Amino acid sequence: MGRLIVAENYLIDTNVIIRFPSVFQHFKNLHVHLKTVEELDRLKESENGELAYRARKGAKLIAQNLDKIVIERGNYRQKTVDDILLQCAKKKKYTLITNDLTLELKCKFNKVKSESYTNGEKSIYSGTIITQIGAEENIEECLQLFDPNSFHQNQFLIFENINEVQIQTDGSERHPSITQFIKKEDEFVKVKDYIIRNAFYQKIESRNVEQKCLIHALYDDDIKIIVVAGGFGVGKSMLTVNFALQQLERGKINKIIYVPNNAQTANTREVAAIPGNLLEKESLFMGTLIDILEYGEIERRISDGTLNLMPISLARGRNIENSIILVNEAQNLTEEHIKLLIGRIGEGTKIIFDGDIHQTDRSVFKNSNGLKLLYKIKDSEYADLFCAIKLDTVERSRTAQIATYLDQID
Repeated sequence: MGRLIVAENYLIDTNVIIRFPSVFQHFKNLHVHLKTVEELDRLKESENGELAYRARKGAKLIAQNLDKIVIERGNYRQKTVDDILLQCAKKKKYTLITNDLTLELKCKFNKVKSESYTNGEKSIYSGTIITQIGAEENIEECLQLFDPNSFHQNQFLIFENINEVQIQTDGSERHPSITQFIKKEDEFVKVKDYIIRNAFYQKIESRNVEQKCLIHALYDDDIKIIVVAGGFGVGKSMLTVNFALQQLERGKINKIIYVPNNAQTANTREVAAIPGNLLEKESLFMGTLIDILEYGEIERRISDGTLNLMPISLARGRNIENSIILVNEAQNLTEEHIKLLIGRIGEGTKIIFDGDIHQTDRSVFKNSNGLKLLYKIKDSEYADLFCAIKLDTVERSRTAQIATYLDQID
């Protein structure tokens, strides 16, 4: 069920109630402002059916837990619900529980304690800070409000238009992005609108702002370690595999090293125990690559040396130079696996981990998860070599989005 948080008083934001109703189980000393209840009541009439359902469910949960929560009624003369919650938390010294990055940023500026929440665990580092401004505002002036030193190296700052709402491909609502920047050393650098081309795809463009940030990071030669987080269908493997193929075709690298999914054992799969050659042994665990290249093309590239399969059990002792290492389903790696892979990186090599911490396949990967270890690089002296980006929007197909819907209504 996750950790039980008991110590202080917590004020809960509307977005947490809507997305993670389990918050009522994981927190004690929970406070809900009356304006949040009113906002839920408005959202129940939303044309977005899923949002309306979640709002009704949230309101029902508040009613069911009235004996456990405190309803705040103070009017702080603020125009928006977010600002009312901010002032309430500041005056009463509550911790504000929110997954709204803009509100978290406001909390930081106003010295209000805040926490994010995902089913009892703190949210994964997204690699982005999102803030809303008016489309007519001067970007350079808005940029001056942010201190680069408060950002991690290679963290993205995304400006959205607060006056407009767009429907995403997965049906969710979002403010459209105006522009994006990446923190480099002690300044913000504008994110470029790169595309990917190779023999298989004439033109791959980003479909959302997080994908745009990812592609920018892929093109950045100074970034050597990239973590692409997100669930199924958000484009992790589609973008990273095709970028690697492009760089190979352009002569930027000598080969692609592919580390297949390590899900099928408690630690590391013993390849020698499986019949057949290496491709035959590993084909069961490399569906993503087969979907993009097909089996025959993989065989040809292995034969000519431009593609190398490297299960974890075969990684020790390698020195990999001038390559791109693609680590598939990296949530199924332990901390020791991650350290082993990082130690293989030679000159001219970039390593890309894709995965979703919330989809680990065995308990050993939950208890000693390598992806969590990787995120610590952002706080180290090697932060300039590291970038992480979380993709949220399912782009595979409208049908594939049903999986996310079913996961969220649990």
